[in-house]
Amino acid sequence: MKKAHINRGFTLLEIMVSIFIIALVLVAVFKIQSSTIRLSVAGEFYSTASHLARQKMADIEQTLRDPSILNELSSDSLAGGFGEDFSGYRWQCVITDFNLEGSQIPEEAIAKNRLKQLKNITIEILYNDEYSFKVTSWRFIQND
Repeated sequence: MKKAHINRGFTLLEIMVSIFIIALVLVAVFKIQSSTIRLSVAGEFYSTASHLARQKMADIEQTLRDPSILNELSSDSLAGGFGEDFSGYRWQCVITDFNLEGSQIPEEAIAKNRLKQLKNITIEILYNDEYSFKVTSWRFIQND
C-alpha cells in the first residue's frame, strides 16, 4: 500500500487573518509612539515657558519700579521675543491697576495711594502659535 503524502501548510484565510492582526498591532504602536512624541514636546514647552515667564515677570517687576518708565509703557513695549536662544517663543504682557469697584474691600481699609501700587501682571508665553502658557500675579510695586 502506498502512503498518501499530504502537504500541510497555511491556508490563504489564515495568512490574511494574521496580516490583519499584525496591521492592527502596528497601528496601535504607531499611535502610542506619536502620542509620546507629542507629550514630550508639550512637556518641554511647559518647562521652558515656566522658566521664561518667571524671568520675564522679574524683568517687568524691575521695570515697574522705575516711575519714569512706568508712564512710558505702551502695548509695543509689553510684547516681544526671547532672541535666538529661544526662537519661536514670544511673550505678551498685560498690566492693570487694582480696581475697588466690585470688590468686597471697604475703601477705608486701604489707603488709596497704596492701591495705585498694586498691579495685576499677566504674562503669556507663546510657542509657534501652537502652545500657550499664561501666568497672572498681583505685585505690590513700591517705587524707590
